[in-house]
Amino acid sequence: MSKNLRLIIMISVLILLVAVGITQYNSSIKSEVEPDNQVTTEDLQIEDFYETIDFTEDELEFINKLQDKGYITIATRDSNTVYKQMSDGNIEGFHYNLVKMFSEHINVDLKVKVISFNDYFRHNGEIPEGVKTDSTIVYKPDLFDEVDIYCDNMTILPWRQRLMTFVELIPVKVLAITRKGEEIKTVYRLRWQNNSSRKKHNL
Repeated sequence: MSKNLRLIIMISVLILLVAVGITQYNSSIKSEVEPDNQVTTEDLQIEDFYETIDFTEDELEFINKLQDKGYITIATRDSNTVYKQMSDGNIEGFHYNLVKMFSEHINVDLKVKVISFNDYFRHNGEIPEGVKTDSTIVYKPDLFDEVDIYCDNMTILPWRQRLMTFVELIPVKVLAITRKGEEIKTVYRLRWQNNSSRKKHNL
């Protein structure tokens, strides 16, 4: 599963970079070409794109299996940044679009299973008690019997790493931003500030 997950994200990111490069190139030449001779994205498609990537045998086998069955299935959440069906019927979301581009490039359909966050970790229908603290608890989440990859933002924690392999696609940090002169230097201070704010706003 780890190699499969790494493969999906690696290819998707490369596709995204290529798409961005094509867009920038089109913008740079727009003023230099005649209206009847404008260069389109289709004109700039890279031939045999996947021949430029050094896939392992396992990765190629995974792609072949997807092509044999004709689709890739992802698990994701309803989230503005991950997967969101808009009022006009279009689907938006950075993570969704990456996997969608990958599925199109290997010519397979994309199937989506929308779930709740806790569903990522269920085993036999529930999240085992003690999984967060007991390092001996290791299992394959139920969802991996139904999907090929998870497509979402998720904080990397030791207990989660026992259940799945993460691909660090975008560096993310949690920041506490305060007014000047009200710096929060301890966890206790952060907790106090949070409780005070909740009481103030009746939350």
